[in-house]
Amino acid sequence: MIDYIWYHDGKTKTPEGLPGMDSKIVPTSILSLPNEQALGDCGLPSFKHPSDHLSLGFGFVFKSEP
Repeated sequence: MIDYIWYHDGKTKTPEGLPGMDSKIVPTSILSLPNEQALGDCGLPSFKHPSDHLSLGFGFVFKSEP
């Protein structure tokens, strides 16, 4: 399953009310997920990773006003 992180700066809107492309908040980094080798032969869950869920983590920066 793939999860998404949706973000909106609360200011920019398109005619449909969705976030626009000139957003004032910009994603800059993503938390790495373990690969198949790190998960091992058992996959998820396991003794090393006791949950079948993985955390999503992102870094954002705020662009200054022009």
